[in-house]
Amino acid sequence: MIPIPYIPIVAHIGASADMPWLVVVLGALASVLGESVAFLAGRAEEGLVSEHPVYKRVHRVAERPLLAGAMIFAFAVPPNPIFDVAGLAAGAVGVRYRVFFVAVFAARLIRLAVIVWLGTMLGLVSTRP
Repeated sequence: MIPIPYIPIVAHIGASADMPWLVVVLGALASVLGESVAFLAGRAEEGLVSEHPVYKRVHRVAERPLLAGAMIFAFAVPPNPIFDVAGLAAGAVGVRYRVFFVAVFAARLIRLAVIVWLGTMLGLVSTRP
């Protein structure tokens, strides 16, 4: 409920962890599970928007799993504060959850790996005992 600036936190934890790859994987898993809430909320609202002309256009994309996954991936890699809207839309237009999960998980692996790498390169590890 309270927005937390996770990027510096993940950068610090990843830079100081013995297994930074584990920070990346668990962070990506937590992120995709959190985004799944928006996806499921969109899925619950699917019937409310199914007659809208924009829905019909976007639904055609959702019927093609590779294209839908690529679009979700492209929205999920950069730090994008409006990705929750994309998650809602993906659920509402009927993207398969497996496609959503894999696309967001892969995107967040990349995002978090870059964040941890930057944390390591910038020396965000505390030197205090």
